[in-house]
Amino acid sequence: MEEIIVSVSIVNHDRSITVLKNGEVKTILIEDRVSRTKNDYIYPYLSILELPKIVNKIDYLILFGSSHEEEEKNILDYFNKIKLVPKNLKIIRGIKKNHHQAHAASSFYGSGFKKAICLSIDGFGGLISLPQTNNNLGKFTTSIFSASYPNNFKLKYANIWYETKHFNVFPEHCNNDKIYDYNSNLDIGNIYEAVARYLGFYHANEVGKVMGLSSYGKYDPNIPPLLYKDTLYANSNLFRGDKEIQTNLNPYLKELTKEKARNIAFAIQKAFNKVILKRIEQSLKLNKTNNLVFSGGCALNVLGNYLIKKSFPNINLYIDPIANDSCLSYGIAKSLYYTLNPNKPPNPLKSLYYGPKYSNKEIMNTINNYI
Repeated sequence: MEEIIVSVSIVNHDRSITVLKNGEVKTILIEDRVSRTKNDYIYPYLSILELPKIVNKIDYLILFGSSHEEEEKNILDYFNKIKLVPKNLKIIRGIKKNHHQAHAASSFYGSGFKKAICLSIDGFGGLISLPQTNNNLGKFTTSIFSASYPNNFKLKYANIWYETKHFNVFPEHCNNDKIYDYNSNLDIGNIYEAVARYLGFYHANEVGKVMGLSSYGKYDPNIPPLLYKDTLYANSNLFRGDKEIQTNLNPYLKELTKEKARNIAFAIQKAFNKVILKRIEQSLKLNKTNNLVFSGGCALNVLGNYLIKKSFPNINLYIDPIANDSCLSYGIAKSLYYTLNPNKPPNPLKSLYYGPKYSNKEIMNTINNYI
């Protein structure tokens, strides 16, 4: 009997849909690949309309990343339009605090490893509430999980960023917790994004341009340290919590020249390399396995990934090929599948050629429209 799982990720960006048939990937639809609008922030409505071309029924529907009833209602209205939704459809809702576990699941199930340590580093990847409050005051930035089949994920470490105005709340909780590491200084993903914004790259998916620019830069002694002393976190005299650079405290950076742009890109890549190697060391110490998988937006940094391979030649390394938030629907879909089918063997990601297909004629017509 066929078992169709449709997982919809409706987080803030890189929205996607994954379809599994008996655990095998039928498609992974990323909304901007369907709408043909780069970095499309719209909900995956057009991707939903593609589903009747791929499946003729849905057994399980996962809505991941939303905590608002209105968002879910809009998504379900589109599913009703495609008439694949039976009355007894099982709807499973995923909440934002599982964001990093979804990253870990994506890289773990994609790798084919039977057990691994999972490192996830991005910007603000999830929310955390403290026991004494109902407010989501903290945000996950770096997480480390141990993982094994069928669906066993154990949090080993999490860095939680919080705003300085909540300082009176966090340290009290922090002292009694060995897993959570609370910091009011930005983590590396947001430091990198802050530099990208300073250079004029405002979209999250444009951060990679800074990595490319770093190759043209050099050490500039006038650029303040990006990291605070010997830590892995931002120099708060340089970076504000809203991911902006404090040029008033650093007058050298008030006027941006091409040379400064290249040199600060060089500086952030050097800082990134330092942090990433420390996080790999930390991950390997937390679990007795030589298999390491890496996901989250920072796993898109190929210079850092090359350095990992060079510095840790004896580990089995798997980098999530869909490391940004587009991977979340895949990770959550696989997690559900192995919860429902715990005796099924690993079935790793075999291809990246999913999603809509276009004929040569369609491609040429599109090109001609822009000539």
